[in-house]
Amino acid sequence: RHFVENLTFGPPVVKSLRKALPTAYFDCHCMVQHPNKWIQPLAEAKANSITIHYEISTEPSEVIETLKKIRAAGIKTGLALKPHTPLSKPIFDMIDDNLIDMFLIMTVEPGFGGQSAIFSALEKGKELRKRYPSLNIQVDGGVKCENVIQVAENGVNVVVSGTGITSHTNPSEAIQIMRCLLYTSPSPRDRQKSRMPSSA
Repeated sequence: RHFVENLTFGPPVVKSLRKALPTAYFDCHCMVQHPNKWIQPLAEAKANSITIHYEISTEPSEVIETLKKIRAAGIKTGLALKPHTPLSKPIFDMIDDNLIDMFLIMTVEPGFGGQSAIFSALEKGKELRKRYPSLNIQVDGGVKCENVIQVAENGVNVVVSGTGITSHTNPSEAIQIMRCLLYTSPSPRDRQKSRMPSSA
């Protein structure tokens, strides 16, 4: 059972891309209900990080178990929240216990590209940055050149951009613009570069 209806890239694609791009950073966002079954295939495909959704279970212990399995496979961990899912004590406990390398704030409902961003979700970035100055905080959904400064000002230091790049008249230029604005805009982290490369 999948968390969203449509699928994009699976382990075979990651494996093929790894052969062509041996030094690239592969940040795999698993929008699946049962991500455990994909940990080993993605490890064999040489993924660098795996992000799972907090909403995969109503039991935080199941999320914790999955994060530990990802770490045991030698892969960095990420935890994602849908736009309307609030931050909560179990989430803070996971970060405090050093189970999460990156926190992903979804600003669109997962599953489809090209949606308008729900930027009220960025308030979570402000709260996380205040609590965790060195945490990698990522945003996925509606990010483009015109709003990446707003994203950065909410404590975000890693972005995912799909349509914001592919619909630009010069995609390579769009990537460079976003990187420049992301790393030079004022933020609670003083725009220190992330330990993980930007996904933009």
